Amino acid sequence: MTSSMLRSRNCFPCLSVYLCLVQLLLFPVTRSQAQSPDKQDQPDYAALARVSEVVVVGRVESVQSRWVGKKIYSMAAVSPLEQLKGRTPTVLKVVFAGGTVGNITQTVSHEPELIAGEIALLYLRSTSQKSLESGLRIVSEAGVVRLVAPHQKPSRLQNNKRIRMRIAAARAEIGGSK
Repeated sequence: MTSSMLRSRNCFPCLSVYLCLVQLLLFPVTRSQAQSPDKQDQPDYAALARVSEVVVVGRVESVQSRWVGKKIYSMAAVSPLEQLKGRTPTVLKVVFAGGTVGNITQTVSHEPELIAGEIALLYLRSTSQKSLESGLRIVSEAGVVRLVAPHQKPSRLQNNKRIRMRIAAARAEIGGSK
């Protein structure tokens, strides 16, 4: 190897550092880009609260699916455990697209489903489709915050600090959206 080749190899790390510095000067990282992906991907719960007629922490008691035209819709019976916004009966009927009828399952992207036995924070509004039974719809894919899975103990709702903080935050968001 010649001495000029050795010098060019030794200069390669300097060149890459120089290019990185130029890139940072030309394209600085903004504060929002520097945040963790978890914070960037957080739904806007205050906006969800504004468009919701009803916000509850509820236990999904049962889920039944049926055909409506060429689509499957499911109806979940939800018992409210804590009412945060709106008036609710003792059992809510929550309608969502997708489900299983016989051996046919339909899933709908961006449409959350409810699972019997789970406890969730639900952001709901009235259904607008005439072909569906009267009930409530989940406002968006972010409108279900799963708190306790079906296989977990319901006492987790009171004992888990993160869950209690999420419910308290929802209360605050609803207070600010009135």
